[in-house]
Amino acid sequence: MVVAGVYDDHDFGGNDMGRRMPLKNERRDVLGDFLGYDNKWSHEGMYHRMDLEHGVKMLMLDTRWFRDDHCIPSVAHWVPMGNAIACMTRWLTSGLLLHRVAWLWGRGQCENGTILGLEQWNWLQQQLLEEDDSALII
Repeated sequence: MVVAGVYDDHDFGGNDMGRRMPLKNERRDVLGDFLGYDNKWSHEGMYHRMDLEHGVKMLMLDTRWFRDDHCIPSVAHWVPMGNAIACMTRWLTSGLLLHRVAWLWGRGQCENGTILGLEQWNWLQQQLLEEDDSALII
């Protein structure tokens, strides 16, 4: 049985943390050790490809390493029950287009933020353009 994965949210560290997370290399290596990966990463982040049986390729994307901050700041780090409050405020305000006024709390231009980063996008594009008969799981 193959056990595979990549971190997300609380696995990576603090709630809603992205590229500003301290000790990213160490966190990646600890999870890699736990999952039995060879921790000789040749790039930033934990994205990778696993070749499975029967011509199946699984692409694991890292949605934390390069991710910019949310447009609506999270209160999860500073307030008791902050995770629940952060979840509720994002859900309640999701249709209000608050990214247009995010400059009020220092998050201007956040609608142009990244999740995967340029390096990972280029890797993903390369993987998708490979011409073979493999089935892909992303």
